[in-house]
Amino acid sequence: MPAFHTILLKKIEPKISKIINNLNLAPKEPQIPFISDLDNRWNSSKNWLNKLVKQDTSTSNLDKNLQTFLKLGVNGFVTVDCGGRLSELVNNSVKNRHVKCKVTNISKTGGA
Repeated sequence: MPAFHTILLKKIEPKISKIINNLNLAPKEPQIPFISDLDNRWNSSKNWLNKLVKQDTSTSNLDKNLQTFLKLGVNGFVTVDCGGRLSELVNNSVKNRHVKCKVTNISKTGGA
């Protein structure tokens, strides 16, 4: 059974959003890198985002996916389907950053 997780994106620092918005990359299908916010571990998520943003944007699809992710989830909740690999991704988010999640729901109130 797929693992579902909802995260709140309004906490994402404006600096990160600005960097992504300045990439001028065409939006793609809403496949995104999973960002762990389990048990309110926001600092872990933020650090992971910062590492992701610093990648070479000319060769990395992760940045395009993150841009799409931010556009879809600004000021709202995004529910993502991680294909049943939630615990692996939470424990090894940096090592497994190539594993994508698919957006399944977008709302202003959250919920999985």
